[in-house]
Amino acid sequence: MGLSKFLRLVIIVASSAAIASVMAIPQGHCQTQDFADGDSRVEFRANVAPVPLKLQAGATFQESNLPPQNTGKGWYRIPSWFAGYWHRETLVEKKFGYPDRSQVSQRDMRRGYQADHRGDIWHPRNEPFTVRVDRGDSYDLNNTIEMKPLQVTANQVVLEIHAMGIRVSKADGRIISNIQKREMHTFRPGKPGRTIEAESTGMGYDEQGRPLLDKPFRKYYTEYLKAPFKPIRSEDGRDYFSDFCAYLQSTNQDDLIPVK
Repeated sequence: MGLSKFLRLVIIVASSAAIASVMAIPQGHCQTQDFADGDSRVEFRANVAPVPLKLQAGATFQESNLPPQNTGKGWYRIPSWFAGYWHRETLVEKKFGYPDRSQVSQRDMRRGYQADHRGDIWHPRNEPFTVRVDRGDSYDLNNTIEMKPLQVTANQVVLEIHAMGIRVSKADGRIISNIQKREMHTFRPGKPGRTIEAESTGMGYDEQGRPLLDKPFRKYYTEYLKAPFKPIRSEDGRDYFSDFCAYLQSTNQDDLIPVK
């Protein structure tokens, strides 16, 4: 199969309805949510736009050159097993006919910032945001430009992610590489209260927007709970409590506004 033909691969992740009908599920008051638009497909493009020159290889990394952070708007419910402060150590890449390849990929991620009056946990659309991943003599800055929920159910969360992976030398602070990513991550509960099992598939592109692979990659990882869910009232200059209450009011869900 040729490259251009393969890159038109689409992965069906949800129903063809614009928004699926909401139905109750056993876990608390969390509901099935289908956020996909139109025909509900994720498409890995043949090419994407180049990254800015200030974020290309050879430039000295400066945080001020990243897109403005935490400017996203909106909230969505998440199941209780998905909420908390989670740690990842490694990624495992699987290819048919080849041994599994493990790579160090340490990072922490908080999910769930507020709980409503009924006890359901919600996560903000707070991208862009940046997570640092230590790699020894260098570090990666995974700048998530968009993290869009495609589907949230009692037993699965599917997120579409657009990101830049900026690798920076610890020795001189210069950018070694900048890989653009278009990915879909599927999360499922692992050991209750201890782990989450995740699978990701996607494409990588160089800083000029050209594909780095002849077909989408597939990787697997486990996340380990570092701390249970705790509401975050404010962080990084954003008042999440007020923002959450305003969101509930704007969406006619005043009955879910938590007590101050």
